[in-house]
Amino acid sequence: MAEEVKLFGMWANPFSGRIEVALKLKGVHPSLLKHNPIHKQIPVLLHNGKPVAESLIILEYIDETWKHNPILQTLMRRPWLGSGLTSLWWARKRSERRPLKSEEAHQQLKTLENELEEKRFFGGDGLGFVDIAANILVWLGVSQEALGMNIIGEEKFPILHEWTQRLLDEAVCKQCVPPREKHVAYSRTRCIFPSGRTVMAQEVKLFGMWASLFSRRIEPDMKLKGVRLEFIEEDLQNKSPLLLKYNPIHKKVPVLLHNGRRIAESIVILEYIDETWTDNPILPRDPYDRAMVRFWAKFIDEKQLKALENELKEKEFFGGDTVGYLDIAAIMVASWFGAMQEVTKVELLTEENFPILCQWVGKFVDCPVVKECLPPKEKMVEFTEVYLKDFISSK
Repeated sequence: MAEEVKLFGMWANPFSGRIEVALKLKGVHPSLLKHNPIHKQIPVLLHNGKPVAESLIILEYIDETWKHNPILQTLMRRPWLGSGLTSLWWARKRSERRPLKSEEAHQQLKTLENELEEKRFFGGDGLGFVDIAANILVWLGVSQEALGMNIIGEEKFPILHEWTQRLLDEAVCKQCVPPREKHVAYSRTRCIFPSGRTVMAQEVKLFGMWASLFSRRIEPDMKLKGVRLEFIEEDLQNKSPLLLKYNPIHKKVPVLLHNGRRIAESIVILEYIDETWTDNPILPRDPYDRAMVRFWAKFIDEKQLKALENELKEKEFFGGDTVGYLDIAAIMVASWFGAMQEVTKVELLTEENFPILCQWVGKFVDCPVVKECLPPKEKMVEFTEVYLKDFISSK
């Protein structure tokens, strides 16, 4: 009598995907059904009429039923496996579900990275139980791409990133993972979590102009936050109806559009971003320190270079050891001043006059997130020349 093996699942669900990989390793080919009218949750394995629910339990059932290509290693059974991986999506608090905090997610991923160490797979040289269970990280990568998040980037977790690539290169995994383009497109409109809850992809747009240093303030901050941003280039000589609609008072860039809500003025936008996306904060937590940072940001807009130099002193950045709110606010000093000096031949910011500020400029523009956002120097100089000519001829 032929075995009846059916899997009730959903193509974009990582827990269903776990079971497919395990069955492929065993050479068992189930029928994939879209609905589960009995248990109302997926996945459910139906083997000769017997239902088995919960993905990790199903994995163990498969390994004990079909003995070849074993995936369970005693040493790899860790108490954090089920709850840890699942909580990368959602954590439970009492009877309610809440989004996982970034520090919790970071700790869970760090634990996995430490467990993997220098092995090819969690199971050693070949796929094992934890590798199949951890396929949720592949789905997490798709979701973060769709939603503009940065939870499991290569720079944060290089070992896990390499493991993900090896996992995706395995033949049995390739057969079970949906096409990435299809998966990303699906997640952008409806991101699936294990609870069945959905969240809509965030709309984050920035109306700006490539040579506007006020616009340029926003981009590195969003990169620090790991938030995907759609940049809408504005022609300031012929402003779009959308810009005038979203900033009817000042009619200027930048304007941030977040899920239909508009925020104008670069400094105000920076504070909104920091309070909305709490990863990698750029504002100090202490109220006094925050007040001081806001004070110096206002000084930057008024171009008080000597005061800035005194504030910087011997620190790496205005924010301390890392780029912060004030460094981003000072992006005009790092970029616009250089172009203006080259065009006008008037040297305001020199190593002789402002040695500490000049050192800060060098370190700041070398930061990867800043490099990605600054326009090429030649392009900036060319724009400044045209801008000054137009300004002079209009007088």
